[in-house]
Amino acid sequence: MAQNTAGVSLDWAAATSADTIPTSWTHIPDVTEIPEVGGEAETFESTSLDNKEYKTYIAGLKDLGGALGITLNDTPEVRTAWKALVTASEGELGAWIRIMVPAPINEQMVFRAQAASLSFGGAAVNGVLTTTAYLTPLNEPVWQAVSAAE
Repeated sequence: MAQNTAGVSLDWAAATSADTIPTSWTHIPDVTEIPEVGGEAETFESTSLDNKEYKTYIAGLKDLGGALGITLNDTPEVRTAWKALVTASEGELGAWIRIMVPAPINEQMVFRAQAASLSFGGAAVNGVLTTTAYLTPLNEPVWQAVSAAE
């Protein structure tokens, strides 16, 4: 059965270590879209002159894609939460970011990132005010099981 996106959350924690993943998180409210994180690995052609029908490839590095655009409803609560994340991520270690996927998958992707200040997301007649907030990953994202306490 497919996983519903209801309950997926974006959270952050101050980074006190480059290696120790926090166990306590602060929630970012009103997230409406999280982009793909991790990306596809580059490939390099490795075809030898012996090959007569197909090219061959080897895997290269994955591209985290630079700044990741997170779409949020622009609310006072979002602005307060995002400003706190920006402040926490200003150091060399950045802040830890967690994308938590609830059961039945029940896993979280974690990585360190620096957050950019919010910009104005634009406005339209009879629309919801939204903004795109940017996170720049500082390390490779990893998946891990969500503990029973979360």
